[in-house]
Amino acid sequence: MATVEEQETAEQREKRREEVHIEIERIAALSSTLTVKPAKAAFFLSISEKELENRRGRKEPPPPTPTWVAGQKGVPVSYFARTLFEYIRGEPISQINPYGNALFGINLGANAAAANASADRRARSMMSPMRWDATSSVQADDNMEPFFIDALNRVMMHCWEDYTKTSDYFFSELVEIEWLQWDDALSMVWEDESSRLNWLGIADAVAPGLRVVVEDKRKAMFSKI
Repeated sequence: MATVEEQETAEQREKRREEVHIEIERIAALSSTLTVKPAKAAFFLSISEKELENRRGRKEPPPPTPTWVAGQKGVPVSYFARTLFEYIRGEPISQINPYGNALFGINLGANAAAANASADRRARSMMSPMRWDATSSVQADDNMEPFFIDALNRVMMHCWEDYTKTSDYFFSELVEIEWLQWDDALSMVWEDESSRLNWLGIADAVAPGLRVVVEDKRKAMFSKI
């Protein structure tokens, strides 16, 4: 039986996805102290976690919280949700600049608005999160994809698999995001095994050979237990 996602057109899915973004932005704007880890920040910005790390290295916005010190080991990196919201909207960034004098004379908010806001919106609208749809390619060598992970390190779902849960999971302190290759994600233990098996069925149709790779990885993983 076709799922709701499969029955929808690409335009309808993109509209619903944009509505989730708006809801996340609305909630983020309500708190000046709520922070998220880099994996969730990258998901919010519709960029990869690696790209967000590169931006920190280049001291580009959006900035992490002021507790971050470049190159200092053992200091966790986090982002104010409000800062991410301001950055997406191209608004002046209200937090303290953690980059020191590197951006002296440059307003972080103005820089974000001029150089990045419109590009981020385009990237967000062009991003293809529908990799679970049978019409899309699901291959082991694709870029990293975001998955919600519970406290037991089980995969809960691809971050865009169920729009009704995306916002709740994003703001839950008990749920993290991990960026994984599809074969690695499908090799892990899932909260719902039937969901994992469903993905393997899709893999058979759109990425021949992925199921074998996944099963080999799972055998290797369980053999170490």
